Amino acid sequence: MTSEIPIIHTRIVYEVLDAIRVKHQFWLTERSIRALNNFLNGYINCTGVGSLDVGHPPYSEFDLWFTMNAKHALGGKYDYCTPLLKECDGDEERAFERFFEYLDEYRKTG
Repeated sequence: MTSEIPIIHTRIVYEVLDAIRVKHQFWLTERSIRALNNFLNGYINCTGVGSLDVGHPPYSEFDLWFTMNAKHALGGKYDYCTPLLKECDGDEERAFERFFEYLDEYRKTG
């Protein structure tokens, strides 16, 4: 059985992140927070920051929520690598999973 890479015609970042969470290998070079962060930076550059306001709560406010609720300072705008790797003792895959745990918490606020 072969898997097909789904084509997502969307500018809704949550739909893209949901797809990555299910089948990361279709989107990322590895299951790591760095690969996810690199993908998100490219996605944001391609679609524009305005695409982050689509959805509820707006993804554009996730970094502020993350800083306040996770008690971490970001490495830079939309840079979750540094604080999550520190929290997860350098474990890239665990930091990847932790990102989605925080995202789930944030999405419940909407």
